[in-house]
Amino acid sequence: VARVWTAGVLVVAVATLAGWGLVLGDWEGGLRATTAVLVVTCPCGLGIATPLGRELARARLRGLGLIVRTGRTLSRAARVTRVVFDKTGTLTTGLPEIVDARALFALPRAQQAIVAAIVAQSAHPRSGALRRALAHLPANVGVGVVEKSGRGLEAEVGGHTWRIGSPRWAGGGAGDVVVSRDGEIVADLTTQERLRDGAAGEIAALRARGLEVFVLSGDHHARALALGARAGIDAEHVVGDAGPEEKARWLRAHDAEHTLFIGDGLNDLPAATVAALSGTPAIDRPFLPARTDFHFTTAGLSPIRALLDTAAVVRRVALRNA
Repeated sequence: VARVWTAGVLVVAVATLAGWGLVLGDWEGGLRATTAVLVVTCPCGLGIATPLGRELARARLRGLGLIVRTGRTLSRAARVTRVVFDKTGTLTTGLPEIVDARALFALPRAQQAIVAAIVAQSAHPRSGALRRALAHLPANVGVGVVEKSGRGLEAEVGGHTWRIGSPRWAGGGAGDVVVSRDGEIVADLTTQERLRDGAAGEIAALRARGLEVFVLSGDHHARALALGARAGIDAEHVVGDAGPEEKARWLRAHDAEHTLFIGDGLNDLPAATVAALSGTPAIDRPFLPARTDFHFTTAGLSPIRALLDTAAVVRRVALRNA
């Protein structure tokens, strides 16, 4: 559009000068008229071409499953030098499964029903793992549950305090999900995650573009390291045991103004707010998509690379138009 517009403006300008000078014999008037043509048309060309290019870029990204929410997305994406991923639900499918549920099934049926009722009111991936394991039980939604960001779920039932979540918060244990009652562990569980389809290939492509890729997770450091190795991320670029505020502090200390952060849950909001650009997979958790710069609807991570590539093209076009 910019090339055609510019060519058209130059043709009209030359014709104006030639018409006034050759036909009317008024070269001075022709110069004034030509100047008027250039002054009036050139700002319009710049004003139309660049915004139109941005809109075409957003339309292309929508076709690839990425929805741009904020006006700053493309300009900031062009300056990204580091991509930081949350782990659970972001690099992984968000559907972990319990490795061995015998400790859960060993609980009295009434206690299993309480656990089912608590996790029924949370969209966290690990709550989903417990929910699927206890799908044979009715979920009593009348249980009052408080979700502690980055920690887990807490409920008062029958005069007892139930906690389901991080071992550090719920009472200890060797797994990554602990169920406790009044501070006593009643089930110590371990979940297993699966990488998103094509995640390792996408991370390799991001690194090939010269970008630094990190994992910033609230999960145990050892589990974050294991998944980072499967995804092709260097051990020194993996950070585990990071709560919501710790994630935000880490980003502030590591060039947040050039960082793209990808997370998926309420506990990722502080980090998403600090990073120059933020995005989330739009699955069945509606909280973060409404608060990030973009979200994507595909099962894989390919829209992230598409965004960065498209932003680079838009930046080159804008500079050329200017």
